[in-house]
Amino acid sequence: MRYLTSLETLWIKKCGKLNLIEEEEEEEGILMELPRGLLSLALVEIPELKELPRGFENAAATIKYIRIMDCPSFEILPEWLMKCTSLTKLQLINCKLLESLPLMMHQLTALRDLCIINCSETLSRKCKKEIGQYWPWISVIPEIHLKCLESKNSH
Repeated sequence: MRYLTSLETLWIKKCGKLNLIEEEEEEEGILMELPRGLLSLALVEIPELKELPRGFENAAATIKYIRIMDCPSFEILPEWLMKCTSLTKLQLINCKLLESLPLMMHQLTALRDLCIINCSETLSRKCKKEIGQYWPWISVIPEIHLKCLESKNSH
């Protein structure tokens, strides 16, 4: 995929059997690399996606928009996300196992819009306005959209 140098937007949706991490390992060192000029990436309804493959780091300098949505196994954002210096919008939606953000989130100075909707209760608590552990890091982002995952035990 890295040879698709004109590719600016990549949306992967409803790929029930796609496991990008296993694909990396099976390729014996040949990573699924994104093209360096990629601007927009959306990964939607990929049940086996647990993390962003390290080959995606290839697009870190140019990527402006990342959406990870309806990926029930997604559990970690990589530390290399901090290299996404052009990232302006990050959407994390219905990733119920995602419990943390990279520690250096405040270094994403171009980030203007952070959307975290229906992820884990732990992440929602950490991002809570004024009192959450992550609030000092994310409070500098102009647009923040947080919606908690409803607890089955809360009523």
